[in-house]
Amino acid sequence: RIDSRRFSLSTYMPDSLPRIACPILVLYGELDQLAWPSVASRLDTCRALHPGTRTLTIPRAGHWVQYEAAADVNAALLDFLR
Repeated sequence: RIDSRRFSLSTYMPDSLPRIACPILVLYGELDQLAWPSVASRLDTCRALHPGTRTLTIPRAGHWVQYEAAADVNAALLDFLR
């Protein structure tokens, strides 16, 4: 585990997204309390900075979406990687 606050509060992601040339999938749990200011806002930002970004909100899951909804996350990853 790392203390990711410095990273998540930085401009690293919005500065980097426009330079990425490969397809991107962004997953959030709909109940993620750390997605500031909101999950919808974060996803809108990703799509605006990298048009074509595939976004998905996993219902009834929070910040640890990969643990809270492992089957849904795995299915989304397999679909994306196909």
